[in-house]
Amino acid sequence: MIPIERIQGRLMLAGAEDDMVWDTCRAIRRMQKRLEERGSSCWCEALIYPHCSHFVFPESLLRLILPAFVVERILPLVFRETRGYVRECRESRIDLDRHIREMIREWTAG
Repeated sequence: MIPIERIQGRLMLAGAEDDMVWDTCRAIRRMQKRLEERGSSCWCEALIYPHCSHFVFPESLLRLILPAFVVERILPLVFRETRGYVRECRESRIDLDRHIREMIREWTAG
């Protein structure tokens, strides 16, 4: 177990409700509760998406790692929870990308 309450900085947690590999959202909610109970000074932003499958990566990173056809055609075959939600998964990844960029911009601004 990671002593999350000892983190003294910024933390972004992201997960998908439809992750069939690991119950990410339950873990995120546990971590948030732990931070609140322990009075941590950690700045935490939790992003929970209804659809994003197990690959909760920012869109720009996923496009660097995998060709577009893999993301659009192969991932739905590998992760059945993605089937029928390709657009929603892409929107979640784009939103995550935006949040990460904004967090970095705020962090570097001071």
